[in-house]
Amino acid sequence: MPKKSALKETTCLVATLKPIMLSQKENDLQNAQNVEGLYRYAIELFDGIAKNETNSFEGKFDYSVSITPQQFLIYKKIKGDVASEQEYEEFMTAISILQMVFIDENIYLTGSVDLKKLIISKEGIVWGCSSENEVVRVSVGEALSMQYGEKFTKKMGNHYILDFLPTVYRFSPFKEEKGNMMRHIVNPINSVKEENADILGELITYCREYIAEKKFGLEL
Repeated sequence: MPKKSALKETTCLVATLKPIMLSQKENDLQNAQNVEGLYRYAIELFDGIAKNETNSFEGKFDYSVSITPQQFLIYKKIKGDVASEQEYEEFMTAISILQMVFIDENIYLTGSVDLKKLIISKEGIVWGCSSENEVVRVSVGEALSMQYGEKFTKKMGNHYILDFLPTVYRFSPFKEEKGNMMRHIVNPINSVKEENADILGELITYCREYIAEKKFGLEL
């Protein structure tokens, strides 16, 4: 008879994300190496922001992460029943950086960010999380968004999404926003936009609104 695992229900900030890969490498190994490299680069950016004294940010990338070809699961056990403002800010910043880094390689993250109870074993096995959304949208739970005055989120239609552009661009070294956005957001999206109009439609609308607000004059 198999040994029972010691499972425990834990309250966490959770990002359940699915990668939509519009820029495939030659084989699965190269795809995996690309994803792992991008993930590690996002961690370096996050830690660099925290170490830069001009940013007034004390975050630390200490999240539990599970990456498969079908799903990213990123989660952090919170100290109380409700996430503190610092825990919320650090987590939303980490996911925002991850989203920006992956867009640059035409890998689009779709899914959700919320406060959830995860069932976790001592070995780190996590039960009950999956993302099925085929439209590029990192939605944020309405209750979580409202709890922090809609900070780091934007209302799009009848749901809230992660407002990742201003979240990232408030920090050095990203403050040269127009050129940064053209190279790492607009150019990649434009390269695949026509054949992927349906899945990228909401992301394009979000980016166009940001471009118009900033008067960047970029074409997307």
